[in-house]
Amino acid sequence: MAGIITIAIYSIARKKLLVFKKENLPRVLTVASFQTVIQYICFYLGLSLTSGVKGTLLSGCSVFFAILVSSFIFKMEKIGLRQIAACIVGFTGMLLVNLSGLELTLNLGDVLVLLSA
Repeated sequence: MAGIITIAIYSIARKKLLVFKKENLPRVLTVASFQTVIQYICFYLGLSLTSGVKGTLLSGCSVFFAILVSSFIFKMEKIGLRQIAACIVGFTGMLLVNLSGLELTLNLGDVLVLLSA
């Protein structure tokens, strides 16, 4: 459904119908399987295995991952020292919230929620 909405919005914005090409099918299926199926499996299974508050905090880490991935892997944004420091501080804050005493407690649900990010 998200793909159909994306195609519709893209087509409206460009005032041209986006036509699907057969040679793109393997790439589309690869992205769909990783981005949608595996991500949702990890996210919802992880949420079922962790507390609501902790799951919400951990899913907030996806912002930091998105910034780093878009700048380092896809080269879509330039990232400076201040942005890197902000990501580190934010991610560290998320980890500190999950500290129980002096030990970091992450269960399988927590790890799955982080993986979905």
